[in-house]
Amino acid sequence: MLKTRNVLVICDAIGATQMISFSQPLSQDIADGRIDLHLLAHDPAWVEEAQARAVIDRHRPDILVLSRYTSSHAQSLIGAARSRGA
Repeated sequence: MLKTRNVLVICDAIGATQMISFSQPLSQDIADGRIDLHLLAHDPAWVEEAQARAVIDRHRPDILVLSRYTSSHAQSLIGAARSRGA
């Protein structure tokens, strides 16, 4: 059996773009248990390393997708994800 991949998508707001880009195309993989998809709205507090690490530790992503709206806070999220092997 294949390992379930945890995919964490952080965006400005969860809406149609995320459904069209992630939920719909991955729906069969999600239904089959191959992907566990988490969509989160961006929180400016994640610029703090401890806050970013808490988000990454909670969701344990294998794959992290950041929207352009997270660019000002991306480094703390990327660093935390990389430290967990994402």
